[in-house]
Amino acid sequence: MISPSKALIDEYTTADGFKFSLIHFEPERYHNDDVIIYIHGNGSSHALRDVKKINTLSSIFLANNIDFIVPNNRGSNYIEQHKRIDKNEESKVFTGMTYEQIKDSQYDIEAIISYALEKGYKYIYMMGLSTGANKIAVYNNYRTKKPAELKGYIFVSGGDDIGLRQRVLGNRLKRSLAIIQNHINDGHGSDLVDTDVYPTKHPLSYQSLLEMLQDGSDYDVFNYHSATFKDSAFKILRKIQLPSLYIYGSKDNSLCMDVKSAVSHLKQSLSKQINKIVVIPGADHNFRGYDTILAKEIIKWIKKNK
Repeated sequence: MISPSKALIDEYTTADGFKFSLIHFEPERYHNDDVIIYIHGNGSSHALRDVKKINTLSSIFLANNIDFIVPNNRGSNYIEQHKRIDKNEESKVFTGMTYEQIKDSQYDIEAIISYALEKGYKYIYMMGLSTGANKIAVYNNYRTKKPAELKGYIFVSGGDDIGLRQRVLGNRLKRSLAIIQNHINDGHGSDLVDTDVYPTKHPLSYQSLLEMLQDGSDYDVFNYHSATFKDSAFKILRKIQLPSLYIYGSKDNSLCMDVKSAVSHLKQSLSKQINKIVVIPGADHNFRGYDTILAKEIIKWIKKNK
């Protein structure tokens, strides 16, 4: 018999002074030893954007004795305003994809892991969708010391953001990069990008766009567009030493190549001992209509690696 569950609205605080909200799914009278923390993607994404997905994942995880935490982070929505406390001084700061520097996501992930540790979880798994997958890899890259309770990573639909944006510019890439860098050097990195520089359909700052266009930046995680260059391909992913699950839908269009070719490049680069790659036939980038299958693949992997 499945125990009745509850969804608690709570918050967590980052080391650099931000407070973000979260949803914590757990059984009504206790919590399990295992928890999955879900890092959403960027753009208009936030913890409650896809209610159906979150409800499906949480119900299946809880049925398998795994709790589920879904936090917002500084990349939630395009633009938000948050209070930040630094040295006891409060200020209001614009956050969201428009202004985010992906390196700062390490503070969000570190804080949400601390939240889970305070709740007493013994087995913590980080799950990221789309850019959320990039953020987990960035956290791993910058945080050399990780808690023993962190047992593995689940990368879902990790896309080639840089390759896709470079394709939009084509032979204008070099010129646009120079213009963007000049804006940043002149102290205007937080200004919004002119569409003559990059044809963005949503607000985006120069400082954020630069790392989304520049090879070798912190954003350059699932760099399938560089897959034939062995020294640079998946450099950040190759540093990961925790067991990791990579899941793609066969209809994912975020990889700069077909999924079969992309997965082949990824397999050649990663160690088979700690990494597993799964392709779910028919699923798209967001796994619409395939959330149950996605959850079951994750459960299967966790049980095998425990």
